[in-house]
Amino acid sequence: MSLIIFVRHGESSANKKHILSDELGVYPLTKLGREQANKTGIDLKKLKINKVFSSPVLRTIQTSEIICKHIKKTNIIDSRLTERRFKEMRGTKVKDNGWKLLYGYKIEPFELLKKRLNSFIKSQEKNSCILAVTHHDPIVSVIASVYDVDQLVSFSFRPTYASITAVLSENGSITPLFFGLNFMNDEAIKKIPKKYKW
Repeated sequence: MSLIIFVRHGESSANKKHILSDELGVYPLTKLGREQANKTGIDLKKLKINKVFSSPVLRTIQTSEIICKHIKKTNIIDSRLTERRFKEMRGTKVKDNGWKLLYGYKIEPFELLKKRLNSFIKSQEKNSCILAVTHHDPIVSVIASVYDVDQLVSFSFRPTYASITAVLSENGSITPLFFGLNFMNDEAIKKIPKKYKW
């Protein structure tokens, strides 16, 4: 059994401008985004994290590096955690998820997104606690897989910046612990197996 903690990156300049971006080296964290990542890093000191992975996109790398300073780990880039591939929608300004209903066919299909996140989960070592810093849609795809729901239903889940989502992975099955927490409250800590806590 492995514990996998997914953290969404902190607020970036792309988020602030409502721009869809899966580009690697642009749109850094805002001041607020750095503060959010710092707060999450402090919270994650409660867990015995073995490895830290992040998407290759700048905002996730920056979030991960801030967290790594708190938990004394080094970030490993894994392209399976990258942002949903926006293709011809890249650079488009949007206000909410409604655009996915109209233009969802122009971006990476949701089923492919789910497959690459499931591949990441299944590749992790047994009896390890893994931190994965990624993006909104990849985290939502994990939840969609857990509950076997489609993209439309999954829109109701909105992980906020630097929020924490946790699942247990064992023998190919994924068990949800909690989703989109802005801080590790006592109830969340109780759900985590003892061997993964300090």
